[in-house]
Amino acid sequence: MGQLEGSILLQGDMNAATLTARGGKHGEDKFDANGRRKADSVVHEQILRYEQLSGTSVAAESRVIGSLFADATAVEVSIVCETKPDGSGGDPREFTVDVLKGNQTTAFASILAGGTPITVDSTIANRQVQFVTPTTTAGTRGDQIKITVGVSGTTGTQGQGLSVSVKYRENPA
Repeated sequence: MGQLEGSILLQGDMNAATLTARGGKHGEDKFDANGRRKADSVVHEQILRYEQLSGTSVAAESRVIGSLFADATAVEVSIVCETKPDGSGGDPREFTVDVLKGNQTTAFASILAGGTPITVDSTIANRQVQFVTPTTTAGTRGDQIKITVGVSGTTGTQGQGLSVSVKYRENPA
């Protein structure tokens, strides 16, 4: 096995309080005196979750599911229905899921593309995860995240069991 000039091959653990790289020290302010990374320099991933029970029809609801502890970026939303809505004819059953962000001074607003909720209907498969990339991604400390579910239709059976996850990456202070 070859090595690059100036490289170090490690087998085992390494604990470095500082690292002197070409051009000076790199990131020494991010480590404590024992070489451990300071908590305020770590990017945290927070996944906020919302659920409606398996075996029960999805119902209309609007609920705050959590708040941000630091400035953050919305990364992804996942929506999964255990048993999809099943209906045909003039007014088939379906439901929508919207993810909103707001705080004590700012009204809740959708973070989804065009402010349009995601529709879950008979065209998806049971337990098919729908991954959605938010278009409003910036969040600040104290923002709350709210899930709003709307139901519609009169023909067939409504979906059962719903899970929504919203992933945020919180930036260091």
